[in-house]
Amino acid sequence: MQRAVAIGNFDGVHLGHQRVLMRTLELSEEHGLLPSVLTFEPHPVKFFKPELPEFLLVSPEKKRETIQNFGVDVVFRKFDEAFSKLSPHEFVSEVLHKELNAKVVLVGDGFRYGSKRSGDVATLKRDCSEFGIEVEITEPVELHGEIVSSSRVRKAFRAGQIKDVTELMGRPHRTLGCVEHGDGIGHQLGFPTANVRVEGAILPAPGIYATYFYEGGRAWKAATYVGERPTFNGRDMRVESFVLDEDSLELYGEDVIVEWIDWIRGDKAFESAEALVEQMKIDVENARRALSLT
Repeated sequence: MQRAVAIGNFDGVHLGHQRVLMRTLELSEEHGLLPSVLTFEPHPVKFFKPELPEFLLVSPEKKRETIQNFGVDVVFRKFDEAFSKLSPHEFVSEVLHKELNAKVVLVGDGFRYGSKRSGDVATLKRDCSEFGIEVEITEPVELHGEIVSSSRVRKAFRAGQIKDVTELMGRPHRTLGCVEHGDGIGHQLGFPTANVRVEGAILPAPGIYATYFYEGGRAWKAATYVGERPTFNGRDMRVESFVLDEDSLELYGEDVIVEWIDWIRGDKAFESAEALVEQMKIDVENARRALSLT
C-alpha cells in the first residue's frame, strides 16, 4: 500500500507536529494512502555527537505510542554510518520510493537530508518527481508570536515552566520511568516516595511539582521531587513521587508515568530534616491545591 509520509524527529509531538500528523491523515484519506511518520533512531544529533548529555523530551517508545494514538503508522529508520552517507537522491530512491512506497511526502520548509545535509526542499521536490512522489511543505505553528518547536519545549521544560510546556504540547507532558529501591529517607521522614529511574529523556528543573502518577490502569495525585537532595548532601539526580492519600503501594520494578501539571517551588537545602518535613507538608498541600484545578 502506498503511503503519505511525514518526515521528522517528532520529539515531544508538540502542536506543530500534531498539525503535520493531522494533515498526513487528511491526505491519506483523500488518496487512499497509509498515514505514516518516518523518524530516526538514534536521533541524528546523538549519532554525530554521542558525547552530548541527554536532550530528548521522550524515549523512542513514548514517541511511537503518542504518534500511533493519532492513527498514524510509525517507521523508525536506523540512523547509522551507512544511512548518514546516503546522497539526497539515494535517500529518495532507496528509502522513500523502494522501502516506504511513498506517494506523498510532508516536510517543513527547513528540511535538510542526505550526506552532510546536502539535500533541501528544492532537491527533494526534484528527486521525488522522478518517482511520482508529491512533496508538501508544512507550515509551522506559532504561539505567542514564536514558532512551536521541540527546542522551545525543551527549554521551557528544563526551566520548570510546566504550564508553558502544556500549552506548547497541547497536553501535559509525561515522563516514563521504572520504580526502583531508594535509600528509605522519604519513609523515615513520613513521606514514602516512589523512586523513579528515568532514561532517555530530560527532566525539569530541580524542585517540587504537582503531578499525576500512573501505573498500569491506575492513577494517583502526587507531589514529585526532582533534584539531588541537597539537605542530605546528595550528588545524583533523583525523581521521587509522593503519592497523595495512598501509603500502601508496592511498585518496585513497575513501569510508571509521571505527568507534569505545575511547578510548586525550586529545590533548596534545609538546615535540618525537621525543617524539610515542615516544608514538605506545605508542598503536599500546594500540590493538592494545584491538582484540584485540573
